[in-house]
Amino acid sequence: PAAADRERERDARAAPLPEHSPRVQQGGAGASAVAERPKQPEQRAAANKDDNAAPSFGLSGALAAEANAVAPGASATFAPPLEAAVPGQPWRLYVFKRGELVGEPLRVHREPCYVFGRDARLADIRTDHPSCSKEHAALVFRRTTKLNKETQLEENAVRPYIIDLGSANGTKLNGETLPSQRYVELLHKDTLQLAHSSREYTLLNADMR
Repeated sequence: PAAADRERERDARAAPLPEHSPRVQQGGAGASAVAERPKQPEQRAAANKDDNAAPSFGLSGALAAEANAVAPGASATFAPPLEAAVPGQPWRLYVFKRGELVGEPLRVHREPCYVFGRDARLADIRTDHPSCSKEHAALVFRRTTKLNKETQLEENAVRPYIIDLGSANGTKLNGETLPSQRYVELLHKDTLQLAHSSREYTLLNADMR
């Protein structure tokens, strides 16, 4: 699509964690603060090259077993919010390393929440880079209500959000560092980068072109 078709509103804001979240109970600072959403990157050309090397990220939890259960002996600190819901649209995560597509796209529409992290017992999408935290960030599909400025009507839908789980080295959205422990809405073709890893995760809606 043309660049003009990909322009979006810039008024999205990062929302604080809900009060029932264990991370709020741990005293996360600035719970009432909001942060401006980073801008969307330029369109990435799809990479169609085969990668014979096995990717260094692994799948567990929801992606491997279609369930978000925590493995025995692990102690998860992130709990999905009450408004988390399974999305009705086919969202995919495409993983790139230095511009090259790595493996098959991850189908992230079967569960309401997917955790990125270095600990295979806790993470649904494992990130092996040493700069990543055990529970680094979470992709959460939340049912939210927003005002449509064109129709002036409120629209209730399940939308994707990213939240940095207080990681040591941060999470970037379209090249800009996200605030810690705040939900930020993701849109079609947004790109995530965790800590100092060279891997990039681009979120695409298969129904959109």
